[in-house]
Parts: sequence; C-alpha cells; structure tokens
Amino acid sequence: MKQNKLEESENIPEIFEVVKQIVKDATGLEQTGIMLGMNSFGTSNIGVLGAFYSPNSNMIVINKTLTDRIQVRNPKLYKGYIFHILLHEYLHSIGIYNEQQVRELAYLISRKYFGKDHEVTKIAKNFDTILKEVMYPLDEGQEDLEFVMGFNKSNLNYIG
Repeated sequence: MKQNKLEESENIPEIFEVVKQIVKDATGLEQTGIMLGMNSFGTSNIGVLGAFYSPNSNMIVINKTLTDRIQVRNPKLYKGYIFHILLHEYLHSIGIYNEQQVRELAYLISRKYFGKDHEVTKIAKNFDTILKEVMYPLDEGQEDLEFVMGFNKSNLNYIG
C-alpha cells in the first residue's frame, strides 16, 4: 500500500519514489531524469514560493527556508508537505502546466491513494491555509542582520 511506503520513507528521495509510483499508477505517465535542488527563497508577508519545476533543466527546486520552518514548527507535517510539494511539481514535469489543474489533480490523487482524512490529502485540499499556519509569524532573517562598520564615513560630523 502506498500509504505505508510514505510512512516508511526516511528521506526526500524515498518520498519521491512514492510520488513517482503513484503518478505512474494514476496517470500512466512518468518523467525520467528529474533532479532536485534545495534553495533558501525565504518567505514574506505577501506569499511564499514553496517550490518550482524548471522544464529547461528538468529540475524541481524546493524552498529550504520553508521546509526547515516546517520541521521546527510542525515536524509531523513534514513528510506530508514534502510529498505534496513533490507531487505537485512532478505533475508539472509530466506536462500539466495549468496551476489549477495541478492543484485539483494533486488533491484527487492524494484522496484516492491516502483517503480523505490523511495528512497528505488535507494538505492538498487546504494547502494555503496549512502553509499560513507554519509560515507566520515571520521571524526568518532577523538574526541574520549584520551592520557594516565604517559604511558612509564621509557623512559623520560628530560622535554622539
């Protein structure tokens, strides 16, 4: 059963294998040679990019800032989130580029293989709501602020 394979998966490559098996079973389609990259895109109060698929490089790139935040704020959501993101982007890779169609298909596939009450299906159905729960409040980057000493010295008239 696919649900057990996801629960038994220990890392992102193993989760991706479950995604590929399910998509092939559900659609008859597959994409080979996919690469995966992780990059810290950050987050903002106007939205967040969870991941994207680049057809030019045949690569899925996941927002590491967000996955790290999920691991800290709600670790039990992590596998389901990774599964959903990979499923969504893998559906793009097999040629479904319409965002609304991919969202609907990801939900239908999740429900078929995991049931309506499984975390994966809940994420697919309410992705934006669930994302907001782990994304806010925004606290990323505040500790990374560094001041550059000696910057703009010519405007220094006095020392206070």
